[in-house]
Amino acid sequence: MSIFGKLPGCRQLSSAKERKAAVLPIIKEQQGWDYIEYEGKKGWASAKYIDINNKNGDSQQNQTNGTTVAVNLRLRALPNLQSNVLNLLPYNSKVTILSSQSGWYYVKTAQGQKGWLSAQFVKVSQVREAQAKGEAVQNSKKSTQDDSGTEAVLTGGGVNLREAPGLSAAVIGEGEKGSRFTYLGRQGTWIHVQQANGKQAWIAADYVSVTKKNSAKSAATEDRHLKPGLKGKTIVIDPGHGGKDDGTTGPGDHMEKTNTLSTALIVKQKLEESGVHVVMTRTSDRFIPLSDRTRISNSDDADAYISIHFNSESTGTSKGIMSFYYQQQKDKQLANSVQSSVIKETGLTNRGVHFGNLFVLRNNNQPCMLIELGFLSNKQEEKMVMTKAYQENAAEGIVNGLKEYFGG
Repeated sequence: MSIFGKLPGCRQLSSAKERKAAVLPIIKEQQGWDYIEYEGKKGWASAKYIDINNKNGDSQQNQTNGTTVAVNLRLRALPNLQSNVLNLLPYNSKVTILSSQSGWYYVKTAQGQKGWLSAQFVKVSQVREAQAKGEAVQNSKKSTQDDSGTEAVLTGGGVNLREAPGLSAAVIGEGEKGSRFTYLGRQGTWIHVQQANGKQAWIAADYVSVTKKNSAKSAATEDRHLKPGLKGKTIVIDPGHGGKDDGTTGPGDHMEKTNTLSTALIVKQKLEESGVHVVMTRTSDRFIPLSDRTRISNSDDADAYISIHFNSESTGTSKGIMSFYYQQQKDKQLANSVQSSVIKETGLTNRGVHFGNLFVLRNNNQPCMLIELGFLSNKQEEKMVMTKAYQENAAEGIVNGLKEYFGG
């Protein structure tokens, strides 16, 4: 007897005869449960009732080898462009294709990491190419409810995010009006979603609008992500603080929010001169909630996000530039490239690249970083970083770092 249910831990019995020989694409795994697709329906099945040798066709007989044909190909948690990025795979990476679904391959990398890749950027081995294409067509015909590219948008503010469907379930967060999530499914009057940080939640359907992303636009977006070079990319520049939030203030009364904006506007100009589509989280002295800053990055499906700040500490002696990342595989390369380039252009002390558990980074699907462009609390450094010359150099460093990151 197999167990198949809407939620991990919910038992819904199905006949052994009906499920015994089925090949079940594993969409995701969670604490001994597999989220599977069977005959167009999706749900959770206890992993102990699924033969580990046959998960996603993961047996020697069913395996297909593939090679990535794009630079920094995004390995995603789910088969859609709004899903969380798990890793960036270099060109010519070898992968094992475990299953396929509507233009996506579920793969295992050489390091053993599993996730989804856009099939158009994976070259399948000649021996199994025809068979793999046949399986992809067959799987797409079987699927009667394809949620790939579907998003859930909140129509109200202060909406509770719950760990399970039902008013008695624990509240695990709160969403603002306009917040976007990856749509996973529906159970009664509740919508199952994935947040930008990869965590799942349930939202009352009355407060959600479910829409299908334009597939042609999604394909063009993925192509933009993978094309080498800075030209044509979408970059989100986030000047820290603003409005009622001054940020830090130096001994000379220079406010962080003013300097982050003036520097960001110079970065914007330089990027646009390089053919970049720049999205600013703010262009004036106004307050922008942190959730809106990450929503802008995620909804525009940016190629990179950079949050600009200036530092402070109590002694007034610290100096230099430092950068932060959240996910090592997704973000650290970007932070390293920009940090080293800004140090080269400004000549300030290099305080290195560090992990930072910061809201705008941990809730961001895109490659992202936050950079502290000097200490306003240091009198000498405050005088320097507020000058137009310094901010021009820092902006040049950010642009050159992005060029290095994107390969020209």
